[in-house]
Amino acid sequence: MKDAIYYQNAKPHVVAVKKNGEGKFIADIREITVGEEYEGMVEIVSGLAAGDEIIIANPKRVPKDAQVSVLK
Repeated sequence: MKDAIYYQNAKPHVVAVKKNGEGKFIADIREITVGEEYEGMVEIVSGLAAGDEIIIANPKRVPKDAQVSVLK
């Protein structure tokens, strides 16, 4: 989803969600490499793995290591 990507220093980034040592969900800022774009969808070539969860709403506003909630 294109809205999940933001640019910092002219490089694309996303905010992934990971568990910390206490089992809480936290924000993990990741630089990514993008590929093809089609109808609002963007191919992510590197920087994420299958099954990684990312923040799609206003990702640039979420600081690194901020505690987050996962909604499904």
